[in-house]
Amino acid sequence: MLYIFTSYLFLARKKSLIVLFLLGLVLVSYLGSILISKEYEVNNVQDVLNVIFTSAILLIFIHGFNSYKKLEQIQFSGRNENLVKIVNVILILGLSVLLINIFITFKAFSALFNQSVNVTEYKNDGGAADMLAGWVNPILLLYSRLISPIGYLAFGLHFFFLLKKKKWFSFLFFLISLNIPLLGFHGLSRSAAVQFLLTYFFYLLYILPALSQKSRRFIFIFGGTAALCLLSLLNSITDSRFSKFYNIPIESTIQDPIYYSSIDYASQWNHNGIKVMGNFSYDKLMYGKSTLPIVDFTAERIGLEVSRLPELREIYLTDDYDHTFNGVVATLLYDFGYIFTFIFALVFNKFSRITGPSNGKVSLSNFMSFAFLIPLPLLFFSNNVYSNLAINIGVVFYIIFVYLLKRIKL
Repeated sequence: MLYIFTSYLFLARKKSLIVLFLLGLVLVSYLGSILISKEYEVNNVQDVLNVIFTSAILLIFIHGFNSYKKLEQIQFSGRNENLVKIVNVILILGLSVLLINIFITFKAFSALFNQSVNVTEYKNDGGAADMLAGWVNPILLLYSRLISPIGYLAFGLHFFFLLKKKKWFSFLFFLISLNIPLLGFHGLSRSAAVQFLLTYFFYLLYILPALSQKSRRFIFIFGGTAALCLLSLLNSITDSRFSKFYNIPIESTIQDPIYYSSIDYASQWNHNGIKVMGNFSYDKLMYGKSTLPIVDFTAERIGLEVSRLPELREIYLTDDYDHTFNGVVATLLYDFGYIFTFIFALVFNKFSRITGPSNGKVSLSNFMSFAFLIPLPLLFFSNNVYSNLAINIGVVFYIIFVYLLKRIKL
C-alpha cells in the first residue's frame, strides 16, 4: 500500500493541496501502524488483492478532489431575497440548538471532571442515554439530534460570508458549525470533534487562495482558538479513558497509553481492514446499512422492525472487529460487495469533480457540498463516516437548501 500511494504521489501531475494532504494523512497513518506494530499482514493472494483493492478505492476517492485548487470566487446567481430568508432560518435553528448542545456538553464534561462517570460505560454501555434523560427533556434531545446537523451547512456559509467580508455573519455560522462536535460530546465521543477539526482544516485549504490576509488572520484567531478548546476536550476524554489501562503490545515502539491510543485511533484500520476483508463473503452483505442509517432511523420511527447495524456488525465481524476501526473500504465492502463498492467510488469521484471549481469559480451550492464529500476520504481510518446519522440528516438539509434557493420564491 505504501508503494502504491507513494507512486501516485510522484507520478500524478499538478496535485491540489487537498489531494496532497489526504495522501499525507494516509501515509502518516500507515507509518503510525508500524510504530505500534499494527501494520497489515499479507499471508495469501487474497490479502494482496485486498490491499490493492483498498488502495485503488482510496485513490479514486482522493483523486476526485484534484481540481480543488486556485479558487478565486464563490458565485451566487440566485435571488438574494431567497438567500437572506434561508440564512435567517438557519441562524434561528442553528443558534437555538447550539444553546442546548452547550448545556449538555457542560453537563457531560462536568460529570467527567468530577469522576462521576466512566467514559467507556457512559459511551458504550448505555450510560449516556440514562444521564442525558435526567439532564434534558426528551423533546429537546430529539430536537438537538435532528437540528444539529444543520452545522454542516454552516461550514460553507461561514467561509462564504468571510469571503464577502461579512465577518459578523461568518462568526455566527462558525458558532453554528460547532453543533457538529458538540453533538458528539453528548456521548463523550471523540469522532465528531476529529471530523470537525479535519473538515474545517480542509475547507481552509480549499478556500485559502481566495482569502485576503486580513481574512486569514480572522480565521487563524477564531479557528485556532476553537481548535485548541476542542483539542483540550479531546485530550480530557482520551486521558480519562486510556491513561490507566490500554492493551499495548510488547512489540510496540510506543508504550505510553495516551500516545499509543491516539496513534492506534488513526492507524488500527491498516491491520483490521485486511483481516475483516479476508473474512468477507456475500452472505454477510449489509446492503448499505452503514451508508444510509437514516433509512433504518425513519423505519423505526414509523414502527417497522429493522436489523440494526451494531447487531449485524457483531454477527458478521465477530467480537474482535465489531467495535474497531476497520477503514472505510472494508466497511463499504460489507455494505455493497466488491463490484458495487468500485461503482460507488467512481460515482463519488465523478460527483466530487462535478462540484469542484472551474476556472477558479464555484457556485455556492457546490461549495457547500464539500462539507458532505470531504469527510469520506478524510476519515478513511474510521469505518464509514456516512454511518453517522448526523451527516445523513445534514444531506437532507442540504437538498432542501439547494431546492429552496433555486426553485421557490419565498
